[in-house]
Amino acid sequence: MKYELEAIISRMKSAIGAANDYQLSNALNMSSGVVANWRKAKNPPWEACYEIHKQTNCGLEWLIDGEVEKDERIMESDDYQKTYKAFMSVLTFAAEVDSIQVKTESQEVLDALTVMLHKRLQGKKATPITNEGKVKHQ
Repeated sequence: MKYELEAIISRMKSAIGAANDYQLSNALNMSSGVVANWRKAKNPPWEACYEIHKQTNCGLEWLIDGEVEKDERIMESDDYQKTYKAFMSVLTFAAEVDSIQVKTESQEVLDALTVMLHKRLQGKKATPITNEGKVKHQ
């Protein structure tokens, strides 16, 4: 399988919030020329991808090939199901008392929000991902 190095580097920058190569290398505590070295070697920076995954909790699959990770393992757990039921209960109550308006036709959006909530309740950093696989910075 051939990987698009520039696309990987671009997703790495997006995940970490870096505007340029220098900021990316700085966020990884690496020398400023490391990104240029990746380009020269034409090898994807697997270890750096893993480090960004650890720092941001974004999906490795997304970093490497741009595919949005579905978090299916999490969604099948009993703890997740409890979180989902509680989250839906809170949303329903808030909508009933006109505290919020829930406008979504997509179960995918509700699932993504619940996965984020579940991860944060476990003390993990949850990075919101758009449908296009881009990281939304808060």
